[in-house]
Amino acid sequence: MTPIRIALAILLLQAGQANRQPAVAGSVEGIAVDRVMGAPIPGVTVEISGIVKTNVEVFSAKTDKAGMFVIRNLPSGVPFWLTASLPGSDRRYIPTVYRQRGIAGPGSQITLQPNQHVTGVRLQMIPTVTISGRIVNEKGKPMEKKSVYALSPYNSGGPWAPKAI
Repeated sequence: MTPIRIALAILLLQAGQANRQPAVAGSVEGIAVDRVMGAPIPGVTVEISGIVKTNVEVFSAKTDKAGMFVIRNLPSGVPFWLTASLPGSDRRYIPTVYRQRGIAGPGSQITLQPNQHVTGVRLQMIPTVTISGRIVNEKGKPMEKKSVYALSPYNSGGPWAPKAI
């Protein structure tokens, strides 16, 4: 082999090794809060997920007593979805996505640069409500088989109007 071919083979070998090196890891940290009251929410499951190479990878953490979370060792260059929800059957808050607007907004993805550490993320969770009560007649006696409706505002291009849900 000539010296030029040897040098070319070494360069190609080094380029192949550079492509196999893993992306430099980063991190995301922040807080989960009640969107109405602004209070921190402990025990929230925070997940960040995306497609790494050909696999869906999910990284997660739980918020501490102060509502804080940190997720480390995240690969760079991957568009991730960051979500927050309460575990199991706990329905006190609606699950939320990073930068979500409103209850059904799409949210935004996060893509980390090599060795980037995103701080100050604020996941604002919308609290749910419970409606309870009794239906009574004018004498205060319980009424049976009466329908009850919960209404929610909506906008269909005009002014806000109630809608049965």
